[in-house]
Parts: sequence; C-alpha cells; structure tokens
Amino acid sequence: MMRFVLAILFGLLSASTVFAATSDAGQPTVNHMEVSLSTGGRTPYAQEMVLLKVRTILFHGEATKQEFEQPPLENFSWVQLGPDRSYRAFLNGLPAVVFERSLALFPVKSGRLAIGSFIHHLTLVDSNNIRHDVDLRSPPTFLDVAPWTARSGGPEESNWLPASQLSITDKWDPQPDHMTQGEIAHRTVIIEAKGVTADRLPPTPEMRAPGAVIFGGTVERTTKMTPEGPVARGVYHWNFALTTALPVTTGVIVIPWFDTKSRQMRDAIIPARTMAFATAPREKSGGKTPGANGATLAAASFAAFILASVILFIRPDRDANILSGMEQLRLWRQFKELRRTARSADPRAFRAALYDFIKCDPPRWRACLQTSSITNELAVLDAHLFGQHDSATPNLKSLTRKITKAWKAANRPERM
Repeated sequence: MMRFVLAILFGLLSASTVFAATSDAGQPTVNHMEVSLSTGGRTPYAQEMVLLKVRTILFHGEATKQEFEQPPLENFSWVQLGPDRSYRAFLNGLPAVVFERSLALFPVKSGRLAIGSFIHHLTLVDSNNIRHDVDLRSPPTFLDVAPWTARSGGPEESNWLPASQLSITDKWDPQPDHMTQGEIAHRTVIIEAKGVTADRLPPTPEMRAPGAVIFGGTVERTTKMTPEGPVARGVYHWNFALTTALPVTTGVIVIPWFDTKSRQMRDAIIPARTMAFATAPREKSGGKTPGANGATLAAASFAAFILASVILFIRPDRDANILSGMEQLRLWRQFKELRRTARSADPRAFRAALYDFIKCDPPRWRACLQTSSITNELAVLDAHLFGQHDSATPNLKSLTRKITKAWKAANRPERM
C-alpha cells in the first residue's frame, strides 16, 4: 500500500515538473528543459550560423532510459555538433544530472522564426526503485533574423559565405618559377572557413593561365565539428603544363565572404603566380646520328646561309621585321626540326622542337596563338603528353601546317 501511495506522489511530482518546464522553468529544484541561443550579441542574417544548446536538468530521479525528440526546425538547416553528452554538476548548490545537445542552426530566411519545443522522453527511477516514464518539454523559442539591406552581396546570392574566419593556403610542387621542360606543376589551394559546412564552400575556382594547359583535379570537402560550430575545409587541385617558353601568369581569384565578427564583407585572395622554366632547356639533337656525313652537314649549312642571305637582302625595304642573317638561319634549322618530328609522329620530340622554335621569335609566336585552331590542337597535344592516357592522339602534321601558315601571316609585310 505504501509503495502505491509513493508511486502516486511521484507521478504527481512528474506532472508538476512538466508543467513547470513549460510555464516556469525558473524553479531551481524542478526537473526541466531549457534552450539557449548564442548569436554573439548580434542579429544574424539568413544562412549565418547560430548556436543552439538544449539542456535537460534533473534534480530528482535517476534516468535509466532517455531519448531526445527534436522539433521539425522547418525554418532552418542544421547540424549536430557531436554526440549528446551527460554529466553531473552542482546547480544552485544542489546536485543535478545534465543532458546536453548542441546544434548549429542556419536560418533560411529573415524575420521572426519559431523554434518548437524539444521533448526529452525519460525513464526515471526514484529512491524506492520505482520506474516512471516522464516527458519533459522545452518552452518554444524565437529567433529574429535581419534582412540584408546592402546593394550587393547577401544571402540571396549563390556565393554568399558568412564565416567567423576564412583562410587560404596556396601550395605548389614544384615551385612555379623553377619548372623544367616537360614538367607538370601541381597547385593545391586549401580554403578553411569557420562557422559553415563544407557544402557552403565555393565551387572549384576557374583557373586561367594563357600559355599553359590546365587540368582540374578532384575537390575534397570535409566538415569538422567543434563546440564553437562547424569548420569547413575544401582542398582544390590543378595541374599545369607550360605551352610556351615565355613566363606565364595565373590570374588573381577573388572569393568574397562575410565576416560575421566585424559584420563586413571581405575578399579572400588566391594570388597570381608566375610559371617559368628555371633554365632554358638545351636544344635537341634533332635525330642527328654520330656518324652523319660532314660534307652533307656542311652543304646543308651553306644552303641555309644562302637562303637566309636571300631573305635578308632581296627585299629589305618591304619588311622591317625580318631577322638578322644568323637568326634567320637558326629559325630555318628549328623549323626543319619541327617538320622532322611531325613526320616521325613523336609528340614529345615535337613538343621539344616547338619549344626551341618559339624562342626564335616570341612576339611572332604570340600572334600565332590568336589562331584558335592552333591553341586547340596544342591543347590536344599537351593532354596527350601530360593528361589522361586515353586522350586523343595529336595530328602533328596538321598542327605544323597551321603553325607555318600563321607564322607567315604574322610577319607578312603590308603593301604600300
């Protein structure tokens, strides 16, 4: 009989606990739930992180079974910052058991947004070892979200990135200004942002570098949960292969973000970097054999000299851009080597010969690069050499013909 009376009394106490939790959670010795929002003393904008902590405080009974039930949170996207935890503490000078859950909320719109009641389903055992099923509820909570009033930026833009801190790390292997011929430079950019999840990080930035073939790699996105909120990390990869003997500069990339601490828009910068060969590569042998006939080589050199002399002296008044005799001789030799490697269908040797050919007159080569068909076929060549193994085989003879035509057109004298 006494056990039955105690059970009734404990049930009445539990009922009063639920009532206190929804109407007067300030009573210091009553089991109850409470919700706190951390906004840093500011009114957040849409998609800006707000920390929510829900706690169940038990002064009476020992919990043998417990389960949190969350409200729908329809006005928010959210992540839980680690598993639920429980601990013993002294609150108001009395021993208590505390259950705690931490969430990061991201409001999806501005206005006064409601957060429904959290429910904690508990099985409590009293001092007489009698079990009681109890549901505790937190009081409803509201969050005010400010509208964005600036002329640009803001939550309505796809690249809106509100974070308490953002950093960029730029790594190269090898260093871009110490490349060797045929080498691929690997660039890794790491973006870390506090207060956002990895899905909010920008897509792969568009890397541009005229004079280089760029292959984008995979993007690695991870989110680390901390008590202060999520920390997003994005790792972006690119491979670069130079297509010119001249230095090549990547463009500056600007990533706008909103500093939630200073309440200002800021720009994070992926800096411009210059790629160049550390030293000019030696000229290729061009397939000359050690036993080549000296008389033949001498005859070829003499013929080249005569050709250069004719080009130099026949029409000096028609083209102020004609190179000197020795330079023209070198150009003729490099052009001959370019055609030889094209006929041999050796892409790597062709690429080396083209490199030496470009050095004869870089400004003229830049004019050739205005021809889209040349840049397209160069991209195919470099993809074959430096990209995927199953890429298309370049047509070296076709590319040589187009280079020859563009080279001549780039230096064609204007008629008076």
